[in-house]
Amino acid sequence: PRGAKIKALLVSKLENVFFPCVNSVTASTFSNFLCVNLH
Repeated sequence: PRGAKIKALLVSKLENVFFPCVNSVTASTFSNFLCVNLH
């Protein structure tokens, strides 16, 4: 069980680091897409 707990901790840390990056990239891509289509 200890190994699983450590693994879960690592995964949650990775998600905390990774998802904000993905979200910001997605948001900027989406806003660029909107700008291109609107102008």
